[in-house]
Amino acid sequence: MYRNILLLFLVVYSCSPKGSSNQGLLTGKLQDYITDTLYLEKDVNTQYLPNNLVYIENEGNQYLYAFVNHRLLQYEYPSGKLLAAREFEKEGPDGIGDWISGHLIEKDQLFVISNGKNIINTDHQGKVLSRLDLPIENDNLTATMYGMNGNPLYWNENEQILTVKKIPHVLKETSLGIQNWILSLNFEQKSNEFTPFQYPDEYRNFLDDPALGVYSSLWLPDQNIHVISFPATDSLLVIGEKDKYWKDGGSRESLQILAGTKKQEGDYILYLSNQ
Repeated sequence: MYRNILLLFLVVYSCSPKGSSNQGLLTGKLQDYITDTLYLEKDVNTQYLPNNLVYIENEGNQYLYAFVNHRLLQYEYPSGKLLAAREFEKEGPDGIGDWISGHLIEKDQLFVISNGKNIINTDHQGKVLSRLDLPIENDNLTATMYGMNGNPLYWNENEQILTVKKIPHVLKETSLGIQNWILSLNFEQKSNEFTPFQYPDEYRNFLDDPALGVYSSLWLPDQNIHVISFPATDSLLVIGEKDKYWKDGGSRESLQILAGTKKQEGDYILYLSNQ
């Protein structure tokens, strides 16, 4: 059994329309709401830890894992003692590449997105078990990355399928006609398949916006469905094995969503969100 452990213990977010009361707003010092604190040991090569750690139970023992700068860190839980720090190779037979744009830690294995070109599966000691190439598509959308923008990877142990997402860095006109966004890689059959969907047509109003053009997706394994949210859309797109539908999430209060802009600065283009 495993689950994600968040190091960020508490975030209070409040939004209320004009004229409404703030009776539900929490006030006070942050430390008054923290019920426990976990201190994690670092070594000389550990500059920082990610916000998310992975909790894994194995043979009655409890561990926390983190993958940072090509190093897999294993912590004893709840003591926070650093048990192991495995350095992964970048080149050679067990090399995982220089640039990792996403990863997934499982009980006895690790998946990484290597150099935006392939998925590498290793054990916890850094031994490469298999490699699968990401499909090369002629969709005129070069500014995309798999696994970026906080979209997590998902592993289906029973079917040996890893799910990863292709994300546009900045939404372009060509993006609106693309359907191949969510990719399933079958490690048993060495094959891949996309779960298709398109951006809603109203996203023509949010082209070149760095914040409002990036979708987020979750996979619910117990129902075998993908739930997709778009930043400027108040409903969720639900994709199952046989059907696809929208789940209304509209607010009673009207909300105007403002598109960002782009600005030329010499040889560079700056994409600016509307704050």
